[in-house]
Amino acid sequence: MTSGIAEKMKGVLFHPTETFADTIRYDTLKETLIYLLVLVVIFTAFAGALLLVGVSIYAGLATGIAAGGLSVIALIPMLFFGGLVGAIIFAAYMHIWVYIAGGREGITETWKAVIYASTPSLLLGWIPVVGFVMWAWSLVLIIIGIRELQEMTTTRAVLAVLIGYLILAAIGVTLVGSMLVGILTVS
Repeated sequence: MTSGIAEKMKGVLFHPTETFADTIRYDTLKETLIYLLVLVVIFTAFAGALLLVGVSIYAGLATGIAAGGLSVIALIPMLFFGGLVGAIIFAAYMHIWVYIAGGREGITETWKAVIYASTPSLLLGWIPVVGFVMWAWSLVLIIIGIRELQEMTTTRAVLAVLIGYLILAAIGVTLVGSMLVGILTVS
């Protein structure tokens, strides 16, 4: 039942329902963690390189790497650990909404759904503009993954994911609004 990482990536991207139901369902936490590590390494490498190129172009090739490049290099470990820890925390957060919506197959299944669904975002999300499309595809994949692995209806999976995202969006808007009010009142 297990298949290689590249086959799982291809399956999640192009045949998600079958891949979640026939392959990922049987993965262990260790296999899922290895998959996440590979994805985060890929994302970190490409996003870090893109940042370094952007800084170099912006500041001029010679001074860009010397001046801004070091700060970009310092960001690379933050990208890696942020991606790794962020995925784990986000999966636990999403499980709250999955559980409320009726998912009773356990947090491991939600964790697998979220991790594997992040495939497009972590593979290609570092590309400007394409990243948004990949994020949207990851959102759809989370719904498919939760539906398959939690054995829920599509409606319940959609509700769980959308409520989770809407609450995060509301928190984000509130935080940004609070910061803007703070900045404007200080000025």
